[in-house]
Amino acid sequence: MTYPLGRMSFVILLALVFVAAPIWSLVGPGLFGWHIRQPAAWQGGLEALAVFASLTAAVRWLRGPARAVAVIAVVALYARHHGVDFAMFASYVYLEGLFALGGILMGGRVGRAPSGQVVIALAGLIGWSLLLWLASIVGLGSMTELGWLAVLVLLPALLFYRGPRLIMLLLGSVRRVSRSQPATAALIATLCLVMFAKASVSTGFDSNWYGLAADRVLLASGNVFLSEGLTAPVHYYPKLTEMLHVPLALLGSIPAVVGMNIGCWLATLGTASLILRELRVRSAWRPLIIALVATLPAFANVAMTAKGDALAAWLLSVALLAALRLRHGHGAAWFWIALAAALMASQARLSNIPYALALTLLATLFGARSLLQRRSLPRSPLPWPAMILALSSVVVFILITARTWWLTGVPLIAPNAALDLFAGWGMELRAPAGRLPTSDLLVYLPPGSTLLTYLFDPRRYPMVQIVWTGNVWLFLPLATLVLGWASPVAWRRAAPVLFIGLLFFPMLLGNKYIPASGADGNYFITPVICLILYGGFLVQQVATRWQAVPSVAATLRVLLYLFASASALMCLVTGMWGPGTRAFDLKMDRPLRDLQLRRETTWRDTGMTEFASRLQLYQTGTRVVGDIGGDGFWLPVRYEPFDIIALTRPASVDSLDSTLRFLRATNVRFLIVRRAPVESTGTQTLLWQAADRLQRTGAAEQVYADDHYALWYLPPADMLSGSRRP
Repeated sequence: MTYPLGRMSFVILLALVFVAAPIWSLVGPGLFGWHIRQPAAWQGGLEALAVFASLTAAVRWLRGPARAVAVIAVVALYARHHGVDFAMFASYVYLEGLFALGGILMGGRVGRAPSGQVVIALAGLIGWSLLLWLASIVGLGSMTELGWLAVLVLLPALLFYRGPRLIMLLLGSVRRVSRSQPATAALIATLCLVMFAKASVSTGFDSNWYGLAADRVLLASGNVFLSEGLTAPVHYYPKLTEMLHVPLALLGSIPAVVGMNIGCWLATLGTASLILRELRVRSAWRPLIIALVATLPAFANVAMTAKGDALAAWLLSVALLAALRLRHGHGAAWFWIALAAALMASQARLSNIPYALALTLLATLFGARSLLQRRSLPRSPLPWPAMILALSSVVVFILITARTWWLTGVPLIAPNAALDLFAGWGMELRAPAGRLPTSDLLVYLPPGSTLLTYLFDPRRYPMVQIVWTGNVWLFLPLATLVLGWASPVAWRRAAPVLFIGLLFFPMLLGNKYIPASGADGNYFITPVICLILYGGFLVQQVATRWQAVPSVAATLRVLLYLFASASALMCLVTGMWGPGTRAFDLKMDRPLRDLQLRRETTWRDTGMTEFASRLQLYQTGTRVVGDIGGDGFWLPVRYEPFDIIALTRPASVDSLDSTLRFLRATNVRFLIVRRAPVESTGTQTLLWQAADRLQRTGAAEQVYADDHYALWYLPPADMLSGSRRP
């Protein structure tokens, strides 16, 4: 059998087009052409390249203690240079504590197989979540109390657990990859370090809005079940992820909080590798396929934020693994594991509910088929630990849903269709909670244009630019069609993964018809990962057909590495709208905890230093409304933009009188208004009029003003007749 020169030439050309087109879309006519010219991007990229080269060389050429010393030195030097060493250590200890808790709860019943370690991690997550929410419902739910709970529970678990350690499992998987593909292992490790470094310099809008603001918008009143008087529906979503972040949030380090999500990113890669094993994809191909998953911008870029997507992706991958193992005859316990993981995923990110339902359906079908084939119940005892795990996830689900219901009057606050349904049943949305707005950032294109845009022109979707879903998932089956596959292909074995992957298309194209839908690429992480895994299954079929021509497999490996490398570079430039990491310097004394410094830097850059310093004297729960946009989320108090209130609950602020009533009803203590806006919007004008009316009637006092901002203090009603200032 000769080398298929013509076919392979076409595949190579196809790969180059697939790689170059989206890069040109973002860098050429797009926003990120400016990014790559910044020192933080190209110098930070060169620094990352040096780390990658050093790790590759160490893994490839060194052995024994010399290799360990070299790798540790490179990682430690990079982490200290970016000031994320403490964050990496703290997030690791926290995740190791969760893993140890899971091992203790499972009591050694799952064995030492990799799939068993996944169950231990799931048990730790569910068990710890249950403790957090039960403590809150009995009144022990402040930031400090939950922090002490972590010390009293996770630290002993970490000390007394005698099973495999999370770090040893991670290092073992890296060692297996590095033996045959050192560059692949180095690429994933370098991207992990870059993710921490980017989190230390760039923070996305949503992270500032709610992911990093538990002390102000989630637990300022002392408990997650108490209302903070906020309007945006995001504050009433299921708060599984944010509650898990609380112990790390107490450390005052942004990368430490984000570190938990990076840990979920790593856990997803490990679970995805087990899914490939279930599909019988050989070890020679698994690392490269996992590298494609790791560098997927929609996944890696959102894992650098304080949102729940990375956690949800891991939970859904666990549910898929459990469904596959149930299908392949590994026991009924995997049905309960799939159910528990899918249920928890629905509470980590609402946009993943369709995937959670689909995976639950798969697990149910596989379980029912297993029972029907046996025609009787198995004689073995019921899988009680797995059933208890599923029951615990149900309790967590009930507690999280009860919070939303208690605070808003409805069990689910999104989408708006659900609110309309509840209203028909007599459950009205309770003030001050609002509805999802229709964002002007969303772009609705015809189905064909939508798909082409996602594949090759992500700049047309503003929110996809930083969470692009990639296109290697389409390249892989196209390359398989061109080169041909082995016969017969075990299609049935990979069918469940393909089924979840194909959900990408109705979910993506359905966005055009859902008024409050989003075009965010992170909504589609799970199906795109499944499409990549299925593509890995197909690539192996090509290699099997052309096994007599080893250069075919070698060429395919080079192309897959090209995709992974290009995606990793895209993550460096686009993640969280930040241009790379930072310009290179020799500074090695960056603070271990960066939150206060990041706040003060933002205040200085936006001219907010003076009034932010004044607000810092007040409690974090002090209610502030203003028209300074997302910059206000860096304030040390409970801030809400007035334009978000107008978008999510317009009837409450549609006139001057209604605005004044809203400010009084929600106990607003400060107003921040831009002075003499050049192009003021209706909401800015209305807020200025409200401040002016309150001042003229003696209900507000201007306590600070400069060329940019004015700050008003609104005393409580019972203080109006006496001293104004508290």
